[in-house]
Amino acid sequence: MKVSFKKEDLDSVAIFGFGNDGKSVFSFLKKIGVKKIAIFDEAERKIPKEAENFTGKRCQEKFLSDFQIIFRSPGVRPEKLSKAKKITSSSEFFLENFPGKTIGVTGSNGKTTTTELISKFFDKKGRRGGNDSKPLLDMLLATNCSQENTAKKSLQKNLNPSPTQIPILELSSFQLFDICYSPNYACLTNISKNHLDWHLNFLEYKNAKKNIIKFQKENDFAIINFQDKVSRNFVKNTKSNIFAIGERYKGSEAFLEKNTMQFFLNKKEIFSFPIVKIKIKTHPNNFLMAVSVALLNNIPSKKIIKVLTEFEGVPDRISFIRRLDQQNFYNDSSCTTPESAITAINNFKKGTQLILAGGRNKGMDFLELGQNAKLAESKIILYGEAREEIATDFKKAGFDDFSIYQRQENFDFLELVDLARKSERENIIFSPACASFDLFENAKERGRIFQEVILNLK
Repeated sequence: MKVSFKKEDLDSVAIFGFGNDGKSVFSFLKKIGVKKIAIFDEAERKIPKEAENFTGKRCQEKFLSDFQIIFRSPGVRPEKLSKAKKITSSSEFFLENFPGKTIGVTGSNGKTTTTELISKFFDKKGRRGGNDSKPLLDMLLATNCSQENTAKKSLQKNLNPSPTQIPILELSSFQLFDICYSPNYACLTNISKNHLDWHLNFLEYKNAKKNIIKFQKENDFAIINFQDKVSRNFVKNTKSNIFAIGERYKGSEAFLEKNTMQFFLNKKEIFSFPIVKIKIKTHPNNFLMAVSVALLNNIPSKKIIKVLTEFEGVPDRISFIRRLDQQNFYNDSSCTTPESAITAINNFKKGTQLILAGGRNKGMDFLELGQNAKLAESKIILYGEAREEIATDFKKAGFDDFSIYQRQENFDFLELVDLARKSERENIIFSPACASFDLFENAKERGRIFQEVILNLK
């Protein structure tokens, strides 16, 4: 097993960024016996007493050269680490050193639902981690490794995993940005403009996503959405086996035909399932991709059918809340892109939906959302920081059945919901199509508050 650390590195490891990822890295480093750890963060942080504090005003780039290895947290741009001798991350370190099979999922939309479905198929045989979950670095530890006994053990002995589970990783562009290792089974759901408030441009964002398949080997599998042009273009020069989603491709593919999901491997049909038997509302490609991974790993058909019929979805993703006064309310707070909002619109009967959309833009445009809303005869109420930007794109798209909730400083969710109720539309869906950070701590808080408002309606 190739280990990133050398003996001389044990006295000088730093973590840049002390959010959830950084805290997990710190715990891991302590368990494997790293004796001296420093924490860098541009914000003032309360850090463990065992660590050197380089947070707030003390966070200066010149000090990075004092350390042999820097762990970059996902939200940190690599340029801030230009003085570092060597940079790694929790995702890269894990993929580099885990000796067993790995599964990874990325994409602008659908990756959380796809990852959750895959984890349900594998059940106890798999373990979910990565974006929006805890890093799985502890899976690299020797079975009997603990913080109490590391002093007597060498680094090599502490990093001696015996894998009994398959890691199932949801990977963001921030995590994939500078990795040099790819998972054995890499899923690419789709790619559209996203996070351009962090990435320098769309090309940089695409290249980050491409890393999930870039370093695969001949025996690995790239499960790619062929209906997405950007993702399909990544097939060129890919060393691994290609499994196509949404279209036929050389006999290894999964697609939807006459409301039935069909799966082929080496030109032989290996599974089929009627999509009408699935409860939740999401894009069919999420099911096609997750089932494909299960089939490629010999998960029994009986297990796959059981999961598909019982799966209740992921919180905050077109999740039904309640029915009141002949109106259905749905929480889709995890919808942070226009493409996700389009999926929400298309999951309901034409002319029955009202969408609540808005928040902070991430360098995206909303023309296509406006075009789809027009075709579906949707109504939309815009709110939040990006409301005027979205309205401008809607007008360009020829969509005018929208209104704007102007209150920003004293934002009132109940007032926004009351406006939606007056529309008398059968389905009211909270699909923001934007980030949450203008008004909320994160999308989970945004969804939780919306759900509380709806449940308290009378």
